Amino acid sequence: MGQDTCKLLFLGYYFEPDITAAAFRSTDFVEYMRGRNVDVRVITSYPHKIQGEEGLSPENPDQIRRIKLKKVKQRGFMGFLLHYLSFIPKSLVYSLKWRFRGWKPDVVFISSPPIFIGITGVMLRFLFRKKLILEIRDIWPDSAVAAGQLSKGGVAYKVASVFERFLYRRSHGIVCVSTPMKEYIEQYYRRDICVAYNGPKAQYLSEVTKDLNNNNNRTARIAYAGNLGLVQGMDQLIKAFDVLKSRELAHDWHLDIYGTGVLEEELQKMSKELGLNENIHFHGVFPKAALSEHLNNSDVLYLGLISSEALDKTIPSKLFDYMMFGKPILAAITGEGKDILNENKANLVLESCNDQAIASGIMELDISLKERSLSSERNKELLQGKYTREVNCEKIHRYILKVLEK
Repeated sequence: MGQDTCKLLFLGYYFEPDITAAAFRSTDFVEYMRGRNVDVRVITSYPHKIQGEEGLSPENPDQIRRIKLKKVKQRGFMGFLLHYLSFIPKSLVYSLKWRFRGWKPDVVFISSPPIFIGITGVMLRFLFRKKLILEIRDIWPDSAVAAGQLSKGGVAYKVASVFERFLYRRSHGIVCVSTPMKEYIEQYYRRDICVAYNGPKAQYLSEVTKDLNNNNNRTARIAYAGNLGLVQGMDQLIKAFDVLKSRELAHDWHLDIYGTGVLEEELQKMSKELGLNENIHFHGVFPKAALSEHLNNSDVLYLGLISSEALDKTIPSKLFDYMMFGKPILAAITGEGKDILNENKANLVLESCNDQAIASGIMELDISLKERSLSSERNKELLQGKYTREVNCEKIHRYILKVLEK
């Protein structure tokens, strides 16, 4: 099939102006594919996280359709499930309406998690008799277990695991975000799998100019930007600052937290109760450009994930976002992400995501901050090549064409 005739139906829960890593990845992918003469139509939800009162700009209904997910008061897994399942009926309706008006995709591309969107994908595969490609950014349901949303061994977990493997088997192609994730999926899927890293656009590498902070200044700032959720270990980072209160350090360390999430109020309360408000600052959500400026003014960038089998197989997208600033990165992660960061001695990767390990890491940075800052520019160099968004979008593009040829 020629590149100029390919039609792709993209379905995903996250798309700009949603300010999530999944939304940025999905939007960049769609724009890249359109630039390669692929006719892409999008079915997505209304934004989950949006900055200020910007709202949605007018959109072409022949290119994108949005679905309002059902608001569910019920907490726990069932509420979570009903919320995301509400996407399915209208996504099928919009797909069929386009089909009846003469537009039929050559490939249905499903981006998950949550994995329930795969129900729509499997149905459309058989309705359209076309190829189905599944993008996996997290191993589900095991990632839901790590986040405390599911109990491993429970009925919901068992049902979700059966559906996960069913979806793998019904897909003509699978795209994932790390090598360990690929190795896991290969247990259940015997075809070729595409690994496409979640790096930033190449243009951002040249746009971000490293701010050489004066490390002779006694104040040193660690920044975290992202979700304040159940798996980032932010409570341990705050407790680490409590440990540091009794230590004699060369720098006066401050923590700047950018973002929001289910634990935001709890973390703010913890910081206040520990008497850390003078050194820990919650800034809320910033637009991407403004956030970049703040991160560029920091001395160190922090990234953490609690340890679990599922999370160890992924690479936090924030890792690549951080690397483009050319700053030292303090990370409490494992897996392939740890290996990438260890390629630059300016970064410090911890063995575990707990308060004592993090506090020890900050104390090590306190001694070596100047030296690490001088060599941290190499983080940007590591991104160039196989980690940029363009390189990985092109990998997916070639993979799609290969699937269509079979």
